[in-house]
Amino acid sequence: LPMRFDWEKDKQSLEPQNIKRLSAIEETGPQSAVSKLIIKSATRSDSALYTCTASNEFGNDQTNIQLVVQEPPSPPVDLSIKEKSSRTMTLAWSPTFSVNSPVMKYTVEHGNATAGKNEGHLKQTVVPGSEIMAIVRGLLPSSTYKFRVIAENALGVSEPSDFVTGTTEEEVPGGPPLEVNVQPTGSQSLKVTWKSPRKALQHGKIHGYYIGYKVADTDDQYQYKNVEATNGQELSYLTNLRRLTKYKIIVQAYNNIGAGPRSDELSATTLEAAPPTSPLLTLHSVTSSSLTVVWDRQLDDTGIREYILHYKTEGGGDKWKEQKLSTGGNQYTLEDLRCGTGYRLYMTATNSLGKGEPGDVITARTKGAAPVSPQKDNFIRVNSTFVTLHFGAWSSGGCPILYYSIHLRVQGQWKLVEDKVDAAQPNLDVRGLTPSREYTIRVSAHSDAGTTEAEYRFMTLNITTPDPVFKGYPPLYSQDSLPMPFYKNLTVLLPVVISVVVLLIVVITVIVCLRKQVDTGSISEDSRKVRNSEHMVLSEFPQKRLKDHDAYGGKSSYYSSPARKSLAMASSSQRGVPGDTSLTIKKYSGWS
Repeated sequence: LPMRFDWEKDKQSLEPQNIKRLSAIEETGPQSAVSKLIIKSATRSDSALYTCTASNEFGNDQTNIQLVVQEPPSPPVDLSIKEKSSRTMTLAWSPTFSVNSPVMKYTVEHGNATAGKNEGHLKQTVVPGSEIMAIVRGLLPSSTYKFRVIAENALGVSEPSDFVTGTTEEEVPGGPPLEVNVQPTGSQSLKVTWKSPRKALQHGKIHGYYIGYKVADTDDQYQYKNVEATNGQELSYLTNLRRLTKYKIIVQAYNNIGAGPRSDELSATTLEAAPPTSPLLTLHSVTSSSLTVVWDRQLDDTGIREYILHYKTEGGGDKWKEQKLSTGGNQYTLEDLRCGTGYRLYMTATNSLGKGEPGDVITARTKGAAPVSPQKDNFIRVNSTFVTLHFGAWSSGGCPILYYSIHLRVQGQWKLVEDKVDAAQPNLDVRGLTPSREYTIRVSAHSDAGTTEAEYRFMTLNITTPDPVFKGYPPLYSQDSLPMPFYKNLTVLLPVVISVVVLLIVVITVIVCLRKQVDTGSISEDSRKVRNSEHMVLSEFPQKRLKDHDAYGGKSSYYSSPARKSLAMASSSQRGVPGDTSLTIKKYSGWS
């Protein structure tokens, strides 16, 4: 009978014809039928419980097959450097994925970071598979290394992880300076030359050297002179020594950690007669454009013919300039120097035997600093299609600003607006901007002391938005110290005004209260007088009406009596007297 086969993976229907890596083959014989499920390029994701169900008209049957696919582990991830010293690195990583075969070990490979991709020089450190941290030893100080990790199980090794790089800490130099040499250059000076220690033994950047010297065959301690490194042929002069005296000299290199081993001792003897010893310069005073130096005259400088002051800008490519000086003084002022600029200076002396060795170089800086950038609100006024720069908001820093350079960033790219804007120009309009758009403007202010660069981000206004009122930049001088008139000082004027107003209110209130008391007394007195004369007024009233009628052409006119209000008030205040009440009614009825 025909038989049908169906496959399931983890109890989910599986259709091999719809999956490229799967195929199902059925073989039918006279007494049996076979179905084969073929998985191409199996991976560990194919590990599952597979079920084959066979069915015909009489029923069905099934069988389960547990498939476990084993493969090498995946590469470790999250490799990082946790700790480091001058000789070791501690690395850590996240455990690799290896479900069906446990990781047996991890191999940490490392090599010099400058060795390129030549992996044959990588050294290995092995840790058990249960560890996810390793300490790599045997490294050199102040050296950069690259590291990676490989996992391994029973089926093979993983792909390497990504490289990480790290630099070990510094150590004191491991070797002395090389090729140390000492030569006498005068009766009071020695010339010392040397080269830096071997690169592999420097263990960091060499910052300088200590030159130790002392009189030979004595128990004196070494005196040390500190010389900064120049990364080349090193040279220094020992001056102010004794005439025709033997000295011992040593040299040590130092870095950020400390000093390394000394060189071997060398001996040299100063000359009996030689060119003069050059004076040592000392900085006396500075201004923004001048430096004043002084020096000590030697006791035996009577034969000196002239001094020469050598100077140049520090760190620049300028050549040394010379200024000849007389031998009569011990002070000189260099003028017309650049503001806020460093200079290097030394002096030489000359006698009949020639020019002496140069004295020690000193460094000095004229007063002044680079320009100081202002706040955006004081410097920029934004419009819809342009922005105005107010250069008066910049502070010079003590050195006159020479010019400004303006760049504008448009669509992520910097565009030169003005290369040199004269410092005397008060304002500059940068036009051609788009409304309601963000820009960044970069302004560089240049002076002798240096260049200050500042960036300002702003948004141009909408066309319908009114232009803002520019607040202005602060004045160059402060008015805080000027006396303020009292009528402009609100802290003084406001309390005075409030006190005067309160005083006026109190005075007016008192006057009103007093007048009310006086009016009340007058009203009571008037009421008594009216009651005494009331009958007389009523008796005369008809006659008065007739006279008024005749005087105006027979027409009657009505005038309110001056006592009418007083009578009403009197009536109100004397309600307890019946006679007063009836009298008042009679009077009003007579007017009706």
